[in-house]
Amino acid sequence: WSGVEPLGERGEEIVRYRLHYSKRGRARYFSHNDLVNQLQRAFRRAGIPIEYSQGFHPKMRMSFGPALALGMEGENEVLEFLSRSILPPEKFLSRVNSRLPEGVQALSLESIEAGAPSLSEEMAAMTFSIRLEDPRVSEALTSFQEDPSYGGLTERAVMERRIAEYETEAGTETSTRLELTQDRLRLIIPIGPGRNPRPQDIVQRLLGVPHPAFLLTREGLTFNGSQ
Repeated sequence: WSGVEPLGERGEEIVRYRLHYSKRGRARYFSHNDLVNQLQRAFRRAGIPIEYSQGFHPKMRMSFGPALALGMEGENEVLEFLSRSILPPEKFLSRVNSRLPEGVQALSLESIEAGAPSLSEEMAAMTFSIRLEDPRVSEALTSFQEDPSYGGLTERAVMERRIAEYETEAGTETSTRLELTQDRLRLIIPIGPGRNPRPQDIVQRLLGVPHPAFLLTREGLTFNGSQ
């Protein structure tokens, strides 16, 4: 444990914990594998006791939400891990955050009731967003305004029309819901069997911007049974 006393008192049963964390700023350049390595390294350095798998190459028993594409930020990401220790949330967050890289922050820790569905079974949808005031979004909308068929429309009206055109083109091919608020466009993508649509592909079709992943933030996950 790198000289750090293990956190928490050891209990009789294995406890399933869910950690909420954010990935912002420079951390958006971490790939999913890089992020996993950074989190696991921080756990080890913080003295967080975690259960390991069996076999020749034991691994931390952790599970993650859907991977974020390189360039995306995450406001409320989720991972779960197993431990035999009773972990005090405040001390856990303090220890782990002091060892995480810039841009990654542990937000909250909770224990999950024994017998609850797995993380993958509980996830129902993902919410992504782009900020309308982002200069790249404004530039893309301005380019549409220069098209005679969009002439005279405000940027917001152009966005509303692009959304309507996308939904008409996509038809029943996608169950993604697009919501335009005062300052953001939100993409609510259900998580189901098979391959989920990629939010960066939707933004590319809407705006035609290069590297659309860098415009996107995942605001969080929706779980079955949540309001």
